[in-house]
Amino acid sequence: MKTIKEWIEPFVYDCLEHVLHILDKDGKNATFHGIPVTADESEYTVGTVIRAAVSVYIRQKTEENRNRVIRYFDFIREDTELGKWAKLSTLESLLMLKEAGELSLISEEKMAQLREKTDYTDFIRKDTLEFLTPLPSNYYHVAMLCAGRREMLGFEQEGMSDRCAEKMISIMQENSKDGWMDETPPYGKFDSYSIDANLNMCRALSELQKEIPAFMQENVRRSVSLLFAARNRKGNGISYGRSLSMYGDMDAAKHMAYALTEGLLTGKDAEEAHAYILHVTEKMVTFWYREDKGFCDFWTDGRATEEYREIFRIFEVYTEFCNSLISLYNRLSGTPYVDTVPKQDIREAQTWEWHKTEFVREENKVRSLYVLRRKDHTFMLPFIGSAPHYVRSGSYMPFPHEPQFTETPPAGYDVPFLTPEVMLENGEIGYPIQYFTDISEESGEDFLRITAKGFLTKTDYVHPFRQSEHAFCTVYTFCGDRITIEYEVEDGFLARMQFAGNNVSYVTFPGAEREEILDVSQNPGYHTPHGGLSLCKMAFFRGKTYRAEIVL
Repeated sequence: MKTIKEWIEPFVYDCLEHVLHILDKDGKNATFHGIPVTADESEYTVGTVIRAAVSVYIRQKTEENRNRVIRYFDFIREDTELGKWAKLSTLESLLMLKEAGELSLISEEKMAQLREKTDYTDFIRKDTLEFLTPLPSNYYHVAMLCAGRREMLGFEQEGMSDRCAEKMISIMQENSKDGWMDETPPYGKFDSYSIDANLNMCRALSELQKEIPAFMQENVRRSVSLLFAARNRKGNGISYGRSLSMYGDMDAAKHMAYALTEGLLTGKDAEEAHAYILHVTEKMVTFWYREDKGFCDFWTDGRATEEYREIFRIFEVYTEFCNSLISLYNRLSGTPYVDTVPKQDIREAQTWEWHKTEFVREENKVRSLYVLRRKDHTFMLPFIGSAPHYVRSGSYMPFPHEPQFTETPPAGYDVPFLTPEVMLENGEIGYPIQYFTDISEESGEDFLRITAKGFLTKTDYVHPFRQSEHAFCTVYTFCGDRITIEYEVEDGFLARMQFAGNNVSYVTFPGAEREEILDVSQNPGYHTPHGGLSLCKMAFFRGKTYRAEIVL
């Protein structure tokens, strides 16, 4: 097992040197694997490029690297409009230089220009804290960081960052009553953003040297407990919901790093968390980074990601990949975890182990997540529903998610998956995927049974997201090397279920009236973040009960 230092150095800096050399050669006309580096569609690129150049310079303060930093800051011209995230990255880069005692290499004239270009009042009013256009509330977090970093650089007087922090903390208190931030109406989607929100805010408050509220620290402990329960030797992180790929894996690593440096995990748990970070790092370097292609790959050979992070952002994703590993390294810098290996690897569960997180528990409204481990498998089983525009997305559906075993295309692809599409006796179509009213479990040795009850979701082109009056009950049985899912739908008449993979033999549909296996290798809807799926097994049922069985 390699150490964090051995995985990250010099690999990450070699990767950055590779792309920076392309920019050195061709400037703003540079392309990366045929994609313009400064593609207009991405508002992030300028900021990530500058941060990459500063990281390389701080590590190795050569004249060439120094001149490169100056040159890249010159990418920001009088007519340049920095996006919100580019402002953040640019300010972060300036603070990195300040901390390294190198801020003087930026001229006074350029600093004056950057003071203007990183101003955030193009999206929020200082007097009322109102957004100029509709934005999610996490942009108060963005405004707080912009203001705080500007204050630390002397770009503006102190005060605005405190007001934005108070606003964001108030919103998080209001929307994290059960410990999990989510504002998506009407029920919340409780995905990686909910798991991540409190840690991101804690880190931002810590950077700005502001007090971290006790409720937020407690919420981070909840997130750490959830992700520690999901530890595995494959390096998989969060495996359901949107915005995953390397980001879902890195969520786990950064939570474990925070837990280790803040003393939230000790003893054998700390050793396993350390091992988990190493496995995630290995996956980042050997899987998400494609040595044969020379970039971080979400898009080729059947891989797919959300539409908003398509291949026009390849350069930004590549530098983000490098910067995230550097941030992980820096978080652990000065601790024994950087250049040592743990005394023990992650202990694999020989019988079913499970961890339940309740996002919401109210009368007739339940939102939960189960993490389940057995041998080399770690599943996430979400009972959350979704936002309206993801209601039929496989990445939110209530089945056991595990990358490259039972996984779906990313959010945005409408593919019912191991969940039945049910025709009712009145001809309407519904799905037993949300509006959960009760979830319970019973367990024994190498056995767990989860029972979820609720009401069908009806979808059509006119009303894409609404609750029906038709009840369903789904029973998930985890016993030995088998997972059985049995759906019973009130007034069910016909149903269709499907499973896509490169090998579909380990999923069966007992009781199906008819089955078909289709070649879907050319169908983009069956591409996942980890690669294309070649086969689809479809099962057709008659009646009220539909069953799927997975053999591990």
